Amino acid sequence: MSENQHTPAMTDAEEQNIKDLITRDPAAFLALMQTMPEGQKVLEQLRQQDHQRSMERAIATRSDDHLVSADEAMDALERLSESSDTVPQDDAEVVVRANDLKTLIEYARQQSILNDPNLYVLQDSRSTPDNQMLFWAHNAKGYTTDLTKAHRFTELEALAQQQSRSTDIAHRVGDLAPATGKMLGEAAKQIARLEREVRDAQDPLRIPRPRGVDLSVSRDLQNYGDHGPQVAKLKAMFDQTPGAINNSVLLAASKEDPTHLHIVAMNPSESLERRLVDNPNLIVRHMEASEFAASFWRFPDAHRAMSYQTWSEFSELVQPHLDKLPKVTESVPAQLQIGLPADYPPALARERMSVLDSRPSPQNLQVKMALAEIEMASLYGEPVNPELFTPAQLAVSSWSEKLANTDLRVLHDKQEDMAFMEGEFVKGIQQQVANGQQVSQDDRFTLALMRQFMSELERQNDSVTRTLDRAAPSAHASDDEDDDMSMSPL
Repeated sequence: MSENQHTPAMTDAEEQNIKDLITRDPAAFLALMQTMPEGQKVLEQLRQQDHQRSMERAIATRSDDHLVSADEAMDALERLSESSDTVPQDDAEVVVRANDLKTLIEYARQQSILNDPNLYVLQDSRSTPDNQMLFWAHNAKGYTTDLTKAHRFTELEALAQQQSRSTDIAHRVGDLAPATGKMLGEAAKQIARLEREVRDAQDPLRIPRPRGVDLSVSRDLQNYGDHGPQVAKLKAMFDQTPGAINNSVLLAASKEDPTHLHIVAMNPSESLERRLVDNPNLIVRHMEASEFAASFWRFPDAHRAMSYQTWSEFSELVQPHLDKLPKVTESVPAQLQIGLPADYPPALARERMSVLDSRPSPQNLQVKMALAEIEMASLYGEPVNPELFTPAQLAVSSWSEKLANTDLRVLHDKQEDMAFMEGEFVKGIQQQVANGQQVSQDDRFTLALMRQFMSELERQNDSVTRTLDRAAPSAHASDDEDDDMSMSPL
């Protein structure tokens, strides 16, 4: 990397995507590192160190290495994120960056080993503290009841130790997990999804897929990163709604996909909560209603997990404070807030929501409430609540008025102009890639906004064309009228 070049700072969403990727599929993360020059350099150094170890051992951590904890890895990632917007001033800064990157990659390598179901652990059967199995700890330094901290052996190593001391029992890691076959099957599905996400992340013409909060990681629920202070202010504001202090929200997600909310319920009944908690396929979490409202921007499709009654109760909590929310300055919510009348088509609202959720921010809250209201009203056949829209949104022409005043020729010209601009923008991105340059997230989202606007123009075109077709008399009707006239008496 030249002195005049540096990697743009990671956004919160990008940093969270990396954290999720390392946690869920370290092998995919290592594959992603292989595509980056700095990552290739560190991986090559680690391979050379691996090669120097005994060929009889297949463990991917050196005997003098400690297990890199998740906190150490995330701290390294945050330091890389903070330093990536500046050019290293001296060799010391370069070394620090390299060490942080090495920590991150080593963590992914170790997690890949720990998650390999075909490696083995050794149980010391002489003792069962608290009726738990006792394993050889990492690097055979003591014992542990935590399977994630147990040392991984090859089959030959484990069986050799078992033969030398019969009380040391070898277990295949995959056999210790309950319902191993099902778990591995679900793991394969998750890996397939992650591989698709990695491909999407590498595709310069795509924006990241919206990802929700992982309910299987308890600390993720209150992990707001740099947005923490703003979430705290929003929560304090929502706490002022009458009765808000006594409200709670129950969140449930399937264990197969813990980032996608299955049920969201406000003040659930004891029977509903008991059914959800007792369901072995669900993960259940609780939040204060005001905190959930303050962090609603982080949960893709959360409104679709609500009943209409829950959505109404949630709206009543948020609505009194919509005019006090911070002004929108970021480009994505600002663009998606423009031209958003209460009768905006639900299908287009869903498209806008997908773009919005791909770049989560507290500033998305007001726009997201309006888009969600459009979807929920359409889904349940209810009128749209105008109180969830800003005066500026209500002041714009309604969608039906826009269609009534649309000149089809002018609309075609707009479509052609937009298609040309989109084509030129794509060419620019492709040229950046050809020159070895990194495509910024801003450029990706600009392209996504252009394509969303093109979709809106296409919907206008279809609606106006159908209206004109219905208004125009058919050819058969004209023929019938002529026939009737010719048959009438003079």
